[in-house]
Amino acid sequence: MSNIPTKIDFIKAIEKAKKNAVERGESNLELQAKDLHKELGYYPGPNHRMKTCCGSMYDSMNTSNGDEVVSAPESGYGASLIIRYNL
Repeated sequence: MSNIPTKIDFIKAIEKAKKNAVERGESNLELQAKDLHKELGYYPGPNHRMKTCCGSMYDSMNTSNGDEVVSAPESGYGASLIIRYNL
């Protein structure tokens, strides 16, 4: 069984997704929290780390580069969070 994902795991996955998008020639990347968390495991489930996932997504934003929240739940943390990262 794999380890429960940490903030570092989420940030590494975000950076990898950005790199892959650049290699595909994309100018931006939209990530949804539920998809990112599913990729790393433990979601859905009782041991999910959705708040950590969303916090990592926010921490990976560069607003001076135009990164923006496309959609977010009222609390700011949840599976429906979508962030657009400009590459």
